[in-house]
Amino acid sequence: MITQDNSDSARSGGAPIEPALHRFFEQSRDLVCVVDSRGLARYTNQAALEALGYREADILGKPFSYFVHPEDMNKVAPEFSSLYGGEPAASRLEVRCRCADGSYRWVAWSATILPDDNLLYAIGHDIAGLKELEKALVGSKEQLQLIIDTVPAFVFYKD
Repeated sequence: MITQDNSDSARSGGAPIEPALHRFFEQSRDLVCVVDSRGLARYTNQAALEALGYREADILGKPFSYFVHPEDMNKVAPEFSSLYGGEPAASRLEVRCRCADGSYRWVAWSATILPDDNLLYAIGHDIAGLKELEKALVGSKEQLQLIIDTVPAFVFYKD
């Protein structure tokens, strides 16, 4: 299911999304959203709604900044400005997205602006599991280093 905001308050010009894109969005397991040049969410897919726990009315027409962790806005805002300034975007931007229950979920986003409609098209991949694995790996590495540092015998470690 694709949701779209057709209200005048959320419109900033540009053509509506084509039916072929609707079908593409509907089939995607990744989070798909479209944001206008004012930063308002114009479209999202069912996968995004389910991953973050929102209803379509909770997202459409709202500023994307509401859904980004405040500490991550320092990464997101320059990317948004760069994209709308005609510069290439980062290939992948990892940010924490606010869920409906107030928690945050890690999502890796890729985005582009299509010049014919001046809308930002973003595809996000849920990386919460990957972030948990990274955290566990760092913890294991720290634990191993503590053991190596405190064992009263000689320890040979080869990488």
